[in-house]
Amino acid sequence: TWKQRGGGAQSTGHDHHQQPAYPVHRLGRGTSGVLVCAKTREARHKLSDDLNKGRVTKIYRALVQGIVEKDVFDIKAPIGPIKQGPHKGINAFCKTGRASWTRVKVLHRNSLTET
Repeated sequence: TWKQRGGGAQSTGHDHHQQPAYPVHRLGRGTSGVLVCAKTREARHKLSDDLNKGRVTKIYRALVQGIVEKDVFDIKAPIGPIKQGPHKGINAFCKTGRASWTRVKVLHRNSLTET
């Protein structure tokens, strides 16, 4: 169990020698996701700044159902938080969202006879 303490996440366990972890960014919220944490406040500030200024490349893998015709293509569409429904708060296509560019590359194709 973790709790917020002095700007960092701290274990509520009995190991008092544990270093704080400072949450920076949640990748893939709404999916399995990964939480990026820093060891120091200074590192949290630098990582956050790098993320905000586009100096970090995020790579995702996805399993797709259907037929993707091209092996490599780009998706350029604004993304922002969904305002209502079961996915409220998740970032997705949104006309008023921030500019986004995604390069899609097919890593593997199953044959049509595979099930």
